[in-house]
Amino acid sequence: MTRGRIGRFFPLILAPAAFASIALSTSSARAEEGICTLDSLRIAVIDAGATSTVELSAHVRPGSGDSATCTIAWSRLTLAGVASGGTPTVAIADGFVDHARIPPLVLANGLDGATPRDFHGKTGPQGAVVALRLVVEGTEAGIRLEVPRSIFPSVALGAKVERRVKSARRVTAKFGDLGELEIQPTDAGPAGGLGPTGPIDERIVVEAIAGAEPPSAIVPAWARVLDGFRQTFAQQVLDLSPANQAAWDELARRAYAASVHGDPVLASLGESSVAWLASGLDLKAMRLAKTAALPEVAQAPQAVLDAIGDVAGRLEKRYGAVGHLLPLGRPAVFRRVLTASPWNEGPRAQAAKDAVARLGTLSPVDLAAYVTPGIMDANAPIDPPAAGPLQPMAKPLEPEEEPGAMVVADKKHTRHARRGASLRKKVLLGIALAAAMGALIVWLRARFGLEAERS
Repeated sequence: MTRGRIGRFFPLILAPAAFASIALSTSSARAEEGICTLDSLRIAVIDAGATSTVELSAHVRPGSGDSATCTIAWSRLTLAGVASGGTPTVAIADGFVDHARIPPLVLANGLDGATPRDFHGKTGPQGAVVALRLVVEGTEAGIRLEVPRSIFPSVALGAKVERRVKSARRVTAKFGDLGELEIQPTDAGPAGGLGPTGPIDERIVVEAIAGAEPPSAIVPAWARVLDGFRQTFAQQVLDLSPANQAAWDELARRAYAASVHGDPVLASLGESSVAWLASGLDLKAMRLAKTAALPEVAQAPQAVLDAIGDVAGRLEKRYGAVGHLLPLGRPAVFRRVLTASPWNEGPRAQAAKDAVARLGTLSPVDLAAYVTPGIMDANAPIDPPAAGPLQPMAKPLEPEEEPGAMVVADKKHTRHARRGASLRKKVLLGIALAAAMGALIVWLRARFGLEAERS
């Protein structure tokens, strides 16, 4: 074999080694990303009667490496009623990362409850606090929350969960096998509450069971406002006498004041309430315009339209919201109105229309007495307990379908992915070594063969 022939074949000999080297370096770069690991969790159930709040906050960080891509399957949370009550539904699902709200804000859409969106994001070596707040309706008798451990991709050994129950009335808090506590009424707000702190179980259960005592006056203001439109408003429409003009004016002004509120979630609910009145109590009315386009669009005075403005645009701009809160959105309220059929009662339907028509003569001063607090909380849920140094990671769990879950997230086979990545690295390393040895042997044979020919 001549030197020229070796020169022609030498690039082909080295090509496998170069390819293996590139693939190995790519695999090493990918290996720097670790597995997302949960090392602390806080769960709070804040009972307020018909409407309650559930807050979850999780501290996640890479189990190894400098970063990790995290998926938290919030949609796998399970909400249920207690034995003596109905099924709770989620009206608002609000997500946060490191105390900053992340879109979209998910609202109940008509009679359909809101389903929280799963979290997908990347965290650095310091980790991040990922949180979720749920506004839950239909909790008069209590609420039961189940948090399967499999909603998190992996859990560090020694990871802790803080369970808390707080209430505006006397309730019994149950924590699965950990026992139960009697909870006395306390001031509104997410801070405080009672409950155990301990290791993260396969399934974490937090339950608040109400007694016969009604909620006290310490129900948070936002809950009273939400219940006022989603529970009380429709009942007042059914109860009022068509001849009671002053009472109809009060009802219409309260809805109008809400529709111009700075909180676009409340404003959207207020606009829908005004539209329901303006339509003559049609079930499908949701929006207002200068010219009616029933059943969805009702007519209102131009002055009212100018004052309300583009509520949907404000809601989208601030929260990227999806869904639409309606005054008839609670199933029990909808059934009650459907049974009564107030749109078929001529004097009642006309009284509602006339009350909206009279709103066009009001000034901002006239609405001042009807201003209420907003619904949305500007603060993020409370952080989970401080985590110590990250312990060796427990065996990651493969999500499995949970009976009764709101939505089942896609399965993430993290364990098989890690095994496959390790095997691929070993194969690539073997290919690189074999290619290098082959190239060396061919070169040595060619070199000593040429020397032998010359001698």
